Amino acid sequence: MGLFIASEVIFFFPIFWAFFHSSLNPTWAIGGVWPPVGIKPIPPYGFPLFNTALLLCSGFTLTWSHLALRAGGKRQSIIPLIYTICLAILFLCVQIFEYFTASFSISSGIYGSIFYITTGLHGLHVLIGTIFLIVCLYRLIRNHFARDHHLGLEFAIWYWHFVDIVWIFVYIFIYLWGGK
Repeated sequence: MGLFIASEVIFFFPIFWAFFHSSLNPTWAIGGVWPPVGIKPIPPYGFPLFNTALLLCSGFTLTWSHLALRAGGKRQSIIPLIYTICLAILFLCVQIFEYFTASFSISSGIYGSIFYITTGLHGLHVLIGTIFLIVCLYRLIRNHFARDHHLGLEFAIWYWHFVDIVWIFVYIFIYLWGGK
């Protein structure tokens, strides 16, 4: 799982590289400024900040679920895992709503391409992580996990925290710094 997450880091690296290359050295073709002329970026303190709070809260509820399971309370770990899944689904819904209300599209030059590729691939990872957590919830309910035997859940937790960390970078670089 560690190698898989490392490969995911490598997967996101060129996407961030494209963002930094384009934003730190904007060409004359986009007006020599970042964001390009004619692009109205999404304000970082609305939906993006709300989504950041959702993902950070989901990390806390997932850790709560894990600690409850390790303490021997299988039943006490189910509810926070359900909270985590609900927060993840809400994150995806807010992200989709943000796409529909954005003033630019994926075809709006380099800014739109980088924005939608970065946030879309992150959203895909959230969807995969959510499915991973739903499977873990099912296994937890079916008594497939025990206090000292829950490797599948631990891998889901690693993956989810990776998704959280990537979103923090997306929020800071794409929304806060790159939207100015």
